[in-house]
Amino acid sequence: TSYGPSEVEVTVKIGPNRFTNNALPFSFFSVTDASQTVAFGPGILDGICPKKETSFVIQAKDESSNDRVCGMDKFKIEIRELLEEHTSAIGGVHHMAQLRENNAIGIIAATKLKARAMRMRRRLSETLVPHELEDCHDGTYIVKFVAPQNGYYRAEVNFEGTFQGKEGPIQGSPFTFHVVSTDDETA
Repeated sequence: TSYGPSEVEVTVKIGPNRFTNNALPFSFFSVTDASQTVAFGPGILDGICPKKETSFVIQAKDESSNDRVCGMDKFKIEIRELLEEHTSAIGGVHHMAQLRENNAIGIIAATKLKARAMRMRRRLSETLVPHELEDCHDGTYIVKFVAPQNGYYRAEVNFEGTFQGKEGPIQGSPFTFHVVSTDDETA
């Protein structure tokens, strides 16, 4: 286990009696380490569209940061909207949510809006955004979900310590991202 995935030969023997003449190859792999495991993809980046399926990938890694090549790990994933705390000193954030994709002024305004929004007090919604977790059986897992509306969201990804691996939040978790429509509904 010091050198990562290995293959050994296995024969069946009980006491002095040998029950097989041939050996079978058996591979084993080091277990997942949450602190080395990563996530990537459009589903955790700013600018995804509401009401359209998006996804991100979890790449399980061992303590040496080597990619795992088999599945069956268990993850707890919670995706929730970040709701703004309403105070009299702070106005609403979503006034400019409908932006044109190629409008430079809109992009600058969105950047300023995001900077302002990050200074605002936010709390997590009680409602979870439904998601699917697909085990690709090669050390990768695909998380698919649909954000219901414009706004800021947080995805928390925790490895649950399957096979006595190191449990906890994966690298970078929680992920905060902005869901915003780029459709011009005034046209």
